[in-house]
Amino acid sequence: MTSFTYPLLSNMKIIYITGLSRSGTTYLSNSMVRELNVISIGEVAKNIEIYQNKKEKERYKNENRKCTCGEYPEDCSFWGDLLDGVDDITDHEAFELTIKKVQKTYPGGIILDTSKSVKRLERFYKNEILEKHNIQLISINIIRHCLGQIESYQKYHKLRNRRGFNALILADAIYWLVRNFRNIHFLNNKKIPCKTIFYEDLIFHQKETIGSIKDFIAREFGDYNFENSVIHEMSGNEGFKNGGLNSVRYQTKWMFNFKFTALFSILLPFLIMNNIWYKKYKVIKD
Repeated sequence: MTSFTYPLLSNMKIIYITGLSRSGTTYLSNSMVRELNVISIGEVAKNIEIYQNKKEKERYKNENRKCTCGEYPEDCSFWGDLLDGVDDITDHEAFELTIKKVQKTYPGGIILDTSKSVKRLERFYKNEILEKHNIQLISINIIRHCLGQIESYQKYHKLRNRRGFNALILADAIYWLVRNFRNIHFLNNKKIPCKTIFYEDLIFHQKETIGSIKDFIAREFGDYNFENSVIHEMSGNEGFKNGGLNSVRYQTKWMFNFKFTALFSILLPFLIMNNIWYKKYKVIKD
């Protein structure tokens, strides 16, 4: 792997996007890149994990996955040299090399890390790393309506031919509740400045939602004058890499799923929690 000796640059600003898989994190990051001129380097920790795992690396190659810049990851102007030999070093070393390259390549830019998981956030963005690289860290947390999330998971289970308890609607509902609660609790407990939004607001009230995100960023980071937007997303929804951002369709099948009606009494507690969170975090207040 190439050895980087970049000088430390001042006050690096990073927005870490948290949320469940299939909850709209890729759409959120693409919208922010387009509307707010920020720099997305994708799921940093996941990219490192994939290229340090031979099986996962081979799977990505077989799926013919490309970066949003149009190049294969190995040829990407940002990720190419970082991934070369990444399996010969630790994931923390690879992460620090990534941070150093970001500091050098996009000085003054606001950086998006879409790694989603709070486990990865806690593992890689430790206080000593924030201090060492002079990182100012905030988070945007996205929640999807519980039935929409479950519908998406059920579709994925069917696609992957999954069976057993983990493929049941109830299991997906529990997962939705526990993971979202953990994200909110973790961010509050760690006192990381955070704004939570709902995916449905991002779809149906995009102007207001993006505007509220912009105001949040301005409060935390101050004036922001970076004029270019860049995205290097290796993971995430493949559809957005092929021009799908401007023609996104909200999936409404969950509204007409007879299984949800039959299981209404079981799903009611999750719907109540969904309503509580939405009232608290919705963009347009009553």
